Amino acid sequence: MKRITYYSIQNVTESEKVGCWPQLEPPKRYWKVKNNYDDVLDYRKFPEVTPNLDNFTLKSIAKRTDVLSAEMQGVGGRIGMFVSEKFKGLVENYTLRDFRFYDCKLISSFDENFNKRENSELFHFNYLNFIHPTDIIDFKHSVFEDLKINEMVTIENEEERTMFLYPRKTNTKRNA
Repeated sequence: MKRITYYSIQNVTESEKVGCWPQLEPPKRYWKVKNNYDDVLDYRKFPEVTPNLDNFTLKSIAKRTDVLSAEMQGVGGRIGMFVSEKFKGLVENYTLRDFRFYDCKLISSFDENFNKRENSELFHFNYLNFIHPTDIIDFKHSVFEDLKINEMVTIENEEERTMFLYPRKTNTKRNA
């Protein structure tokens, strides 16, 4: 029988490694941007249109790492991450299911009033978008964090899942 190895990706929040968390700020008035991530990204399916993930800004005290954290309201932060070309190349060497990369342009820094600095630069990154097909999830044996009450909970099925439930331990069905 072929042995399968699983890897886990976790956020690093220690300031000595990332400078600050989150490292990126969403663009000003992103909710007015056509195809913004809140309108387009969904954990159950890929978007029909390309999400606009441009103009996130790297905080001036943040370190530019291969994976950049962003506090994205709504579903965006739950289903993907900003990654460098180097990280993208690494991921493409593995067999992954249900992911896509989207190109994006990020801004290198801004001042304390969120104004773009004169020495700012645009730099290329990628958004790694995951979807979580719910037909393979064993909800009864998975654990979710309920962000409203800050407690771990279990649910019976997809219909009970709300946007306030963040997966902490996800089990798959045996014959999926």
